[in-house]
Amino acid sequence: KGIIIQSENKSLSSRLINKTIEKILSKKDIDENKIEITLESQIPTGYGLKSSSAISSAVALACSKIFKPKLTDKQILLSGVEASIESKVSITGAYDDACSCYYGGFNVTDNFKKNRIVSEKAPVNLIAVIFIPKNRKRGNLKNLKILSPVFENAWELAKKRDYWNAMNINGLATAATLDSDPKIMINLLEKGAYGASVSGNGHQLRQ
Repeated sequence: KGIIIQSENKSLSSRLINKTIEKILSKKDIDENKIEITLESQIPTGYGLKSSSAISSAVALACSKIFKPKLTDKQILLSGVEASIESKVSITGAYDDACSCYYGGFNVTDNFKKNRIVSEKAPVNLIAVIFIPKNRKRGNLKNLKILSPVFENAWELAKKRDYWNAMNINGLATAATLDSDPKIMINLLEKGAYGASVSGNGHQLRQ
């Protein structure tokens, strides 16, 4: 009976998984069934690479298919988002991350209203290069408010489907405030990368 989680990665949040399951299943369903979750992932956790959103979205989708197949995509997504907030994995619930994990492609969202503003498929011939630093140290996230007008401009560009310039502006502004090395991004753009940015936790993420 109850919930059993199997994963080789011991740093994955069992609290997030439990909360996500509780959002989809009733207490009666959980009490009367053995819910076994087996997770396999190549995404490094703790670097802002959306592993938590991927996990909550996948678990919510799997549970809904078995117990509540009539749930809409948005209901499934919101279950994972709410679980992320309640388990304190995310402050906002990261609706944008969840949409990208769930639907794929490009997604521009209003995280406060939980709406997708722009959504379209990405080219299939893209290659992403991800740099994983040796440590997980990051700058003071409160400093991001200093450049809020810059981030607003990046968001406006994304709404207009100018994703690569939005990515570049976002990355350079984030690097400047979170003590990431902007030279890596500049070098990548010089070599012909469409876009270069910094991942959610202030680490380099490039495409």
